[in-house]
Amino acid sequence: DKYINCKFATDFYNLALKYFPRYTYPYDFGHTAYQLSKLYFDYWRYSADIQFLRNAVFQLREAQKVFTQITFPYFWATIQKDLGQYLSMIAIFSRNKEIVTIAIDAYKNYQKVYNPNVYPIEWAEVQENIGNILFECGKIYNDEEYFDDAMEYYVESLDVYEKHNIAKGKKRVEVCLAKIDENIFRIANMNLLY
Repeated sequence: DKYINCKFATDFYNLALKYFPRYTYPYDFGHTAYQLSKLYFDYWRYSADIQFLRNAVFQLREAQKVFTQITFPYFWATIQKDLGQYLSMIAIFSRNKEIVTIAIDAYKNYQKVYNPNVYPIEWAEVQENIGNILFECGKIYNDEEYFDDAMEYYVESLDVYEKHNIAKGKKRVEVCLAKIDENIFRIANMNLLY
């Protein structure tokens, strides 16, 4: 049912976009594109078809043409965070290093608005997300450098979680740091064998 309802919803939102041209109704167009990106993301989760994830990214890009950093900084930042999440998944599935860089840049754009001085916890969560991308790249490419970079992001987020007593975040990051140690040890042993 969720799959079918999601398909109907995406069809209706796509129809709505035809009646809200970007230059005539920019805010309606941008908001509809953003909602459509969320539906495509859900549709991807139900179907596992990577094209729906690409569609979600396309719609986010359409929404950010309307909701810019200057005019709507917080909504623009939310779009950037979603872009970071969706692009990081595409990057991991496609094993594409360029998309990894674009995903990290999108997350860093989010941090331009949600900076560590005013929004430390939101900033730390994004640091953790960037660490997650780099950790996955380390596993995919068996590259210790990715693990080292991931560790830096994790440690920065852990500092914030500890400072603000965010127990769940602290525990998540500690588990990730332990996994990094395991993977670095595994890579070192592989190198010794060869």
